[in-house]
Amino acid sequence: MIITRALQQFVIFFASQRNTIAITGRSYPQHCKTRLCQELCRCCRGMIEWFTILLAMVLAAWAPTGQAVGANLNLTAMPWHAYIGAGCSVRTAPSDAGTRSYIFNCNGKSEAFPHISLQNTGPRDWRGFNRLLLKMRLISTDTGIRAGGEHVTVCLYDGNYRHENLPGDPPVQQVVGNFKLCTGGWQTLKLNLNGVARSNVLGIDVYVYEMPYAYPHMFEVQIAQAILTGPNADQICFDSHVFSVNALHGESGRSVGTLKTADGLDLQIGSMGGVRRWLINGAAFGTGRRQPSGFMLRDAAADSPPIMVGGRVVAKGRRIVQEGVVKKLGLKLHAVYTVKGDMITVRGKVTNLRGGTRAVTVYFGIPVNLLNWRWDEGLEKPTHPFRYIHAIPSLEEVVTGYPVCALSTTGAGLAMGIRLDQPTVYRFVINPHQHLLYIAFNFALLDGMRWNKKPLSSARFSFIIYRCNPQWGLRSALERYYHFFPQFFVNHVARGGGWDFPFGRAQAKQTSKQLLAGGYRFDWGVFRKDARWNHDHGALNLLYIEPEFLQLSMGYFQKPTYQEAMNFFMALIHGNNDAWAKFMKLPYTKGHCGHFWSKQYSGMELRSFLTALLKAARTSGMYSANGKLILGIHTAPWLGENGVGTMIPCDLNPNIPDGLGKFDYYHCMLPNARAFEHTMGFPADGFALDSFDSTPNDYCQAHFQYSKFPLSFNPRTDEPMIPATFSTVQWLKWLSPMCHQHHEILMTNIDDQNVTFSAPYIDVFANESPVVSRPVLLRVLAYHRPITYLPYSNQPKAGVQYNLLWDDYPGRGIKLSVLAPMVPVLDKLYQAGWEPVTWAHSTYPAICIERYGHGDICYLSLYNPTDNTVQAQINVDWSRLGIQRSSVRMIYPKKQYLSQHGNGFAITMQSRETTVVYLR
Repeated sequence: MIITRALQQFVIFFASQRNTIAITGRSYPQHCKTRLCQELCRCCRGMIEWFTILLAMVLAAWAPTGQAVGANLNLTAMPWHAYIGAGCSVRTAPSDAGTRSYIFNCNGKSEAFPHISLQNTGPRDWRGFNRLLLKMRLISTDTGIRAGGEHVTVCLYDGNYRHENLPGDPPVQQVVGNFKLCTGGWQTLKLNLNGVARSNVLGIDVYVYEMPYAYPHMFEVQIAQAILTGPNADQICFDSHVFSVNALHGESGRSVGTLKTADGLDLQIGSMGGVRRWLINGAAFGTGRRQPSGFMLRDAAADSPPIMVGGRVVAKGRRIVQEGVVKKLGLKLHAVYTVKGDMITVRGKVTNLRGGTRAVTVYFGIPVNLLNWRWDEGLEKPTHPFRYIHAIPSLEEVVTGYPVCALSTTGAGLAMGIRLDQPTVYRFVINPHQHLLYIAFNFALLDGMRWNKKPLSSARFSFIIYRCNPQWGLRSALERYYHFFPQFFVNHVARGGGWDFPFGRAQAKQTSKQLLAGGYRFDWGVFRKDARWNHDHGALNLLYIEPEFLQLSMGYFQKPTYQEAMNFFMALIHGNNDAWAKFMKLPYTKGHCGHFWSKQYSGMELRSFLTALLKAARTSGMYSANGKLILGIHTAPWLGENGVGTMIPCDLNPNIPDGLGKFDYYHCMLPNARAFEHTMGFPADGFALDSFDSTPNDYCQAHFQYSKFPLSFNPRTDEPMIPATFSTVQWLKWLSPMCHQHHEILMTNIDDQNVTFSAPYIDVFANESPVVSRPVLLRVLAYHRPITYLPYSNQPKAGVQYNLLWDDYPGRGIKLSVLAPMVPVLDKLYQAGWEPVTWAHSTYPAICIERYGHGDICYLSLYNPTDNTVQAQINVDWSRLGIQRSSVRMIYPKKQYLSQHGNGFAITMQSRETTVVYLR
């Protein structure tokens, strides 16, 4: 143990040697003066990097990983337990040997998401496993369950991936599977574990959502298998798939040309389509002459390994063009590399030559030399995957959600990114064993034509490659991305602030002074009686609509089946008077199913309006993989009567003839805006889009032809689909210019799970939740735009303070005594604007630091996530911040000047507290 610790310290020492200066583009220790000394140092640096990574491999091999490499792990026999809410019950049932069986008895009211849970006796390292195999069966005599099945979600918890903004820092609920479990025979599911943290696994939950069965019922869930699988010793893992060790092969060929950016990145492309090598300021950090790289294609349905495209590669001036056909796969690829200033842009198109429906993955890989690379899975989550190259040969680490990724080591930082205006199902992956950084795209290619006469058999994509500062990794990559694509982050809102619903504002019974002191700035679904006060006091009047969903009230049903709900829906569309007589009496029908109606400005009577709305929802309604219209039968208090209704998710693509996308705007939003201005004498400030970015994947084939963006496929079944939210993105891209032309903003109540490609068109990011669930990612996507959440009730200190770190405004629920001193600080941070690179470090590593502004207006926001009072030195690069150092003043939680020491200042921070300082 003593020897191991000594070696670990030795590795850490060499990996941390960064006391360097730049000489002719290379980094050398400060004592190097001569060219000979510099070149010797360059060789030594390479030897140190090699020694460091090899030694780390040895140490990783000794380290306990909680598993045997290449062995499956059977979880079925481990201790599982079932849970359900108060007033309900669950019991085990006799079953065959090795099968676990649980009977849930639900009352339709108080059950709290029934689930079956496996809790490890101690943390386990599961990175060597890339799949979870589940074999499950659902049994029930209930007619509703037999018709609709149960919605199952599988979640994994890792002790190293926790919510810093929730009390107790609970582990994040990482979803690894989401599927419909039907009654009848056994279902076997293969769930992908790539992309989730699993180095310190605490347990697994299998949630069996009894909703939408809001009445007493029983069902039985049986689990026959729960097995973790990974590659054997003679296999490799690539993109979470397991292939034989010799399955991936290729070479780059002779050099065809080099793509050179203005800031010193050289990417050399070979005649066989591979990346021969890439250099920064003349030093090579990746060499791939005899390994697969560049463009590769894979037939996902055949589960075959990827094949390098090759073909004809030609340099044309500052461009390189590649055209290749992989005959074995029946696929063609065309790609163009272009240098634009400091970035390399790659645009491509893949085409199916065989006909039929294809599930295809396109890869572009960049070789990386065996060095001590840092991989940023998030702004606060750096990892060093190459240290585990021997202990976990199947290890791959994945980034999604972020528009960029970053890989860095001493002297080199490399970033890849996608465009936010070109939605694709993508992922950035680092594969240490293959020495490869790659981006992957999933496409479904079909016969037929799109509405714009372009073939569905082709899919277009693009990405960028550029340098980033290795000291700052992903933060630097984001800083440059904002510079490359400012059009994705335009801020149309002059203020940040909190939000509330009109009925919430009425319930709070706050005075005007209290509303202003609490930062009330966004009135969500404004009442006309409040609009004048809002207009005079700087609160924005936002007109409500739930655009993606039709909520169909079914109050006279007690326990509707899918078919009964569908029959009622169609009876209304076909004008059945008995159905309409019942429907028009229901409270939520009088609320126009969440869609505004104006007789004056829509030109329709109420029944005509509702009929047109229902027909538009029928046309745009999304389909599940079983080919049926999705009817989310549920209960909700706002529906009135007994609260029973159906929620139909809709494809808002404005290209769908007579669809809900254009109906929402022309018959609901525009008439509402005109009615508001006619009544108030001044225009509304924009629209409040509720339940946003919450739609599922759409399997309706009639919608495929209208999608401007590439189709994708279900990775478990290979079925083609429109990925979740892509149709909404297309609607937003059409809608936002019209709104901004009239000085109207779009505020969305989002679940922040699928917001990546919607982000360029959202003006205010709102969460109807106690905290912002993923504040880091949301701030990255919002950049300088406002973020606000609605807690409803007072929240623990940790949540409020952590959201202050990210300049997220709380709405109603937080005590005014907490809000009043915080709001002016939030306003200062908002006006200064968040920036990803902080140019500041803490001597106490746990301290989180964020920067707002630059130069004369510059703030640092610091959060102490520990349970202890902390004293730290914050070292600042004053010149990078454009500051002539004169003073450091704390402005929150109290006002005082801080003493300066060396290159920074000293600070004392209380537990779970954010401190904001003003630098000038």
